[in-house]
Amino acid sequence: MATLFMAGVKKAKAWVNKEALANHARVPIRLVAVDLDDTVWATWPVLDRCQERYYTWLAETFPSMAKHYPRDTFYALCMKIAEKCPEHSHCLSTLRREALRVASRDPRVEEEVQTAIEALGKEEASIETAVVQPLFDRFIKERSTVDGHLFVGAKEALVKLRVEGLPGGGVVPVVGEGAGASGVKMAGGAFAAATGQAGGAAAKAAAGEEGEECRPLRPIVVALTDGNADVKQTGLGGLFDLAVNPELAGGKKASGKPFEHVLALARAKFGLSEEQLSAAHCVHVGDSVASDISPGLAAGFRCVRPFDSRMTNTTDYSLFVSLQNRPRAYRI
Repeated sequence: MATLFMAGVKKAKAWVNKEALANHARVPIRLVAVDLDDTVWATWPVLDRCQERYYTWLAETFPSMAKHYPRDTFYALCMKIAEKCPEHSHCLSTLRREALRVASRDPRVEEEVQTAIEALGKEEASIETAVVQPLFDRFIKERSTVDGHLFVGAKEALVKLRVEGLPGGGVVPVVGEGAGASGVKMAGGAFAAATGQAGGAAAKAAAGEEGEECRPLRPIVVALTDGNADVKQTGLGGLFDLAVNPELAGGKKASGKPFEHVLALARAKFGLSEEQLSAAHCVHVGDSVASDISPGLAAGFRCVRPFDSRMTNTTDYSLFVSLQNRPRAYRI
C-alpha cells in the first residue's frame, strides 16, 4: 500500500470496535467496498470544476437554458422535485433528469429545444433524446473527471489491492498486469483453507480440479457511493469489479440498502452463496461516520475510516494498509 501521507495525518484517529473484532477475527476478507467522494478524491473541487465546465458548454450549446437555469436556480428546482417526490430524493441522477425535463418545457427555452429536436433528424427525436439525455450525459462526464483531485495514496492502494490481494482471503484470481508477479500463490487445498471452501465460479476460476497451483487471490472490490460520478469515466473503473450507487440500490448508504445490494450483486457475478459471501466477509472503507461507518457496521460489515473529514485534503491510508496485516473493525 502507499505510504505517502499528506500533512497532518497524525490527527486522524481510529478506535477498535472490540465486539465486531471478536465476531470477525477468524473470518477472511472476500469483499472490499470503497466510498468515492471524499474518500478517493476531494469532492468539492471536483464539483466546482464540473459546474464551471458544464455551464461553459451549456452557454455555447443551449444559451437560453444556461441563462434561465444557472447553478443555484437549477439546484432549487431539483430540491423542489425532491420535496414533491420524496421517493426519489435519494437519487441525484433521477432528480437531475426530472429537473432537465421541467426546464426543457419552459416557454423561455422552447425555441432552442425545438431546434435541438429538429437537428437530431430522427423520427424518434424528442425532448428526452435531443435535450435531457445529452445534457445529463455531459454533466456526468464532467462530474466524473477527478484527475488532479485524487487523495495521495488512494489510487496506489486500490492498484495494490487488485494486484496483490489480501493475505488469507479473497475469491477472485488476480488477472492482468502483475498477475503472478506478487502475492502468495496457493494450490487448490490452500485456496480452500483460506477461503472456507468457497465454491462456484470463483472457486473454479481460482483453483484447478487437480489441485494445481493457481494465481494469487484478491477480494472483490466494489465502488460504493452516494454520489452520481460514473466510476467507468473516472479512469479508475478498471480497479473495481462492481459499482453501486443510490439509483441502483434504491437508497443511500444510511438506509442500508446499498450494502445489501453489494452482497446480492457480488454473489450473482461470482457464483457465491450467502454462506460463502456474507456481510462478515466484507470491509467498507469510507470517510463519513454517518454515511459510511455507522450504516456499514449496522449492515454487519467491518469498517475502516482512513480519513479525517475535519481536515481539508488530509488522508491517512495507514488504516487501509492495516487490512493487509491485521484486519480489524474500526469506528469513530
